[in-house]
Amino acid sequence: ATTTNAFEAVDVYVETVEDVEGGVRFYFYVDGVKNYLDINEYAEGKAGVRITTEPSAVFTYSEDAKTYVANVAGEDRYLGTYNTYNISRINN
Repeated sequence: ATTTNAFEAVDVYVETVEDVEGGVRFYFYVDGVKNYLDINEYAEGKAGVRITTEPSAVFTYSEDAKTYVANVAGEDRYLGTYNTYNISRINN
């Protein structure tokens, strides 16, 4: 869910992915359960954001984009939402 009230938001943490240089994942806890912010390929060539306990994406910092990106469905993508709530591609 989303909120405009910072006091209702969860704390998000960064976890290092040991086998990927500069790789990280983002997570938070709900009722003691670790949940990840993830981008996954849900259909051929289509990617979306999901909350999961079993993440698939690994994010690395992109100097070009000035944000963390994950290569999913063959393209670098970053966490972000717009009026359609579609995951954003770097080259949009």
